[in-house]
Amino acid sequence: MPLFRYLVIVFILLCIVQPVKATHLRAGQITAVRDPNNLSTPTYIFTLTLYRDTQGVDQPTATINIVPILANGQRGNVIASPEADANTPRRTVGVNIEEITYTFTYTFPSQGSYVIYFQEQNRNAEIVNMSNSVNTPFYVETVLNIVPNLGSNSTPQLRNPPVDNAEVGQKFTHNPAAFDPDGDSLSYKMIIPRQSVTLTVANYRSPETVAPPLGIPEAGAGAPTFVLNPLNGDITWDAPGAYGIGSKGYAEYNIAFVVEEWRKTAAGYIKIGEIVRDMQITVRDQPNKRPELIIPKDTCIIAGTVLKAIIRATDPDKNQSIRISSESAIFSTSTALFPHQPAATLDPPNHPPKVRDQYQYQGNPAQSNFEWKTVCQQVRAQPYDVVFKAEDNAPVPNQLTDTKTWRITVVGPPVTGLKPIVEANAIRLSWDPYTCSGATQLLIWRKQGCSPDQIDPCAKSVPAGYTLVGRVTATSTSFLDQTVKKGIQYAYRVSAAFTGTSGGAGILSDQVCARLKLTVPIITHVSVSKTDLAQGQIKVRWAQPLEINAAEIPGPYRYQVFRATGFSTSFGSTPVFTSDLQTSIPDTTSYLSFTDSGLNTEVNPYTYVVVLLSSNGARADSSQPASSVRLSATPLPNAIELKWTAQVPWDNTNSTHIVYREDQNRKDQVPKVYVELARVPVSSAASFTYTDRGTTSQGLDKDVSYCYYVETVGTYNERFLEDPLINASQELCSTPLDTVKPCAVVLAIDPTPCAQWVAEEGSPSPSFCSVSSYSNHLSWVYPQTEGDKECDQDLSRYRIYYKRYEEDREFTLIDSVLSSVQVYNHINLTSFAGCYYVTVVDKSGNESAPSNIVCQDNCPYYALPNVITPDNGDTLNQVFEPYPCPRFIESGKITILNRWGRKVFETSDIHINWAGGLNNNAEVSDANNVSPGVYYYSAELKTMRLRRRDERIVIKGWVHILK
Repeated sequence: MPLFRYLVIVFILLCIVQPVKATHLRAGQITAVRDPNNLSTPTYIFTLTLYRDTQGVDQPTATINIVPILANGQRGNVIASPEADANTPRRTVGVNIEEITYTFTYTFPSQGSYVIYFQEQNRNAEIVNMSNSVNTPFYVETVLNIVPNLGSNSTPQLRNPPVDNAEVGQKFTHNPAAFDPDGDSLSYKMIIPRQSVTLTVANYRSPETVAPPLGIPEAGAGAPTFVLNPLNGDITWDAPGAYGIGSKGYAEYNIAFVVEEWRKTAAGYIKIGEIVRDMQITVRDQPNKRPELIIPKDTCIIAGTVLKAIIRATDPDKNQSIRISSESAIFSTSTALFPHQPAATLDPPNHPPKVRDQYQYQGNPAQSNFEWKTVCQQVRAQPYDVVFKAEDNAPVPNQLTDTKTWRITVVGPPVTGLKPIVEANAIRLSWDPYTCSGATQLLIWRKQGCSPDQIDPCAKSVPAGYTLVGRVTATSTSFLDQTVKKGIQYAYRVSAAFTGTSGGAGILSDQVCARLKLTVPIITHVSVSKTDLAQGQIKVRWAQPLEINAAEIPGPYRYQVFRATGFSTSFGSTPVFTSDLQTSIPDTTSYLSFTDSGLNTEVNPYTYVVVLLSSNGARADSSQPASSVRLSATPLPNAIELKWTAQVPWDNTNSTHIVYREDQNRKDQVPKVYVELARVPVSSAASFTYTDRGTTSQGLDKDVSYCYYVETVGTYNERFLEDPLINASQELCSTPLDTVKPCAVVLAIDPTPCAQWVAEEGSPSPSFCSVSSYSNHLSWVYPQTEGDKECDQDLSRYRIYYKRYEEDREFTLIDSVLSSVQVYNHINLTSFAGCYYVTVVDKSGNESAPSNIVCQDNCPYYALPNVITPDNGDTLNQVFEPYPCPRFIESGKITILNRWGRKVFETSDIHINWAGGLNNNAEVSDANNVSPGVYYYSAELKTMRLRRRDERIVIKGWVHILK
């Protein structure tokens, strides 16, 4: 066998470092607002805010770049690069930290999505959670979607500077104090800081994972955590360690996060923009302790009222004073930032003076008085985030803060004066004029029944049971509900909707109840009294129409009962029951009933309707349909989940349903004996469920069948009708889910015929030349025991898994066989190479662990002759080709050179079939053939092997052409 030589080519990359201008940027972001003076065009005012190290090089000018996002989601080329000078005055926001802003105005050429980015060469030096920060570019961007049909859009405004201080071993908190002037919803997520459009910073590490020694969370032992609340933007690091501080006394960390902007549309929430903010946290190790804020719980307030609260703070260092401040748009008196005045106030004053020595520290403990007189224009769907900060007066630069976010939702006031008026076949509602400006619609909500409920003014969802039945303009004062049904009592509420960009809603009005007159039969019971496949029984009971007008519908009366299978209302034309003649209807409520027999109550629920016939036998009116209670069961591990449903005109919610289970001590008794298992409080149809987990720690026995039925407890909330209404489901039996996995099988694979084929190599007609496809034969054994446990013999199928290469991680399910079969032939293969394992699945669907893995490899063969004799007058050795045939060779490239190293022939056909001709005019001779002599070949082959690393081989040799 020739010696294979492998060439390893090593590429050396030469990097040339160019000198750059150091600006020492610490943090920043880009925000945008629609130009109020150019609303007819897509003109925006961008503000780039940078926070620089004042010991670094100044940044007197800055340039942003504007790039469109193409239809395929890729970014296009830069279409504009506006430049601006720094605004004055600049603001000092920390030790050696200066805030600089730049303002750019740009009119977009068309609607669409755009990226606005800023990049500068250098961050400040020695940021500990990235490599070589002083030579790492600083990059931030903002994505802005300009879509006219979504209305005007400005980005969120970030009120809290992205530079803050932390202390070793103490929980750090921060919030960007984001405010969206359009009332859009905001979300937050962490990202890796970036140095360009496509690159993140080198060797970035999240602050809590940098290196030992790590901080210990304030609450006690455990690993430090660094989290960003995706809903309100709170950043919590609990707690920083001392890594990187050293002799300079501090360590600087950078993080980055995205503020995403979502707008609610009829189709749901649509993302309309995002801001990337790069932020720096400075960690020091000093004896100072951070103060602690105490703020109210998140709340809502009705527009037009005043919200007052006391914000408190304490500091463990008793000798230190505290200052309470807050960042939120609601404190701004600028209508550009907070258009719907009046602004909230914080006393002592909210914003600090420019000189820190003039801060109004308040002692320890400290408190500030918050007050906000709200108006209707401030109603919106999203809460207002108010970020409070408590800062101690420790010596510079060791001051520490605590930050907390209070979320305040402003809702519209309720509709007042709601009254129902019952008409012939409808209910009319009236109310006082709604005076809160900004509302566009009034929504009418209705539920069946008149059960009392508690309305949370801060809840964003409608109380259980209510559905929307109508919309009217905000100036309307009445609504006619013509979809009501006789015999049913309804509860109504009305609320206001504020459907502008900010959305918002008013709280629900007080509840009022009404019903049409009882002029139809009222079904009260559809209760299963016997469960059977053919002889099941259901009792149907109804109240006669107490308030019927005998002058309009004269008696005597009869009733017909019609039945439909399932929850259908296709009753057909033949009644299942007709009552005796009723000469009149009593002055007090009276009931009639019948038992429907011969039913398959084990499989089906049934629905009924009762029809009233007048004196001449004509159909006068009918009840509302009512179904039986249908119980279903879902097996769970060591438990059974029960669910039930019923489509009935009465109210089965806000009550307690009763679950019964067969007495396990009297399981052989006929009929079955049931005992009460549980009383289930229900609030809506979704809560009609109960999980039986047994009475022991092991739960229910998987080998035992458990039988149940349920009683629903309902009401019409009508004083003329019986109450409560108790109806039983069918009986239902089930067993818990079997979760015990079968044992793993022991797998074997038959050997390949490679040993025989190797022995045949060199013979004129080896058997492997006639093989066109291959197969692997698998066999396995399922054990009786595994360790000290018996193996489950309740088997269903065996599953066969395969992967082509040994190094592949994933196997693919290729087939399955019945549990009675323990062999498998994997046929029609292009080679033997591959790996297998087998699992077994029991009749409950549990799959065993994989068997042992078995693998098969190929035995490639490729031999070339040393002599060919083309054109010598016989038929032997006419061409250069593999002898006697290639085996497990997938592809290749064969190159033939003359003795001077010039290529005379090349082919990708592994069979070569070279008769000594030229195919590149490398050497000229008679008949365009090469001259007799010795030629050298190189065959680069891809074989079929079990491992990819074994597939590439190179065969080199010579061939002598004789003529």
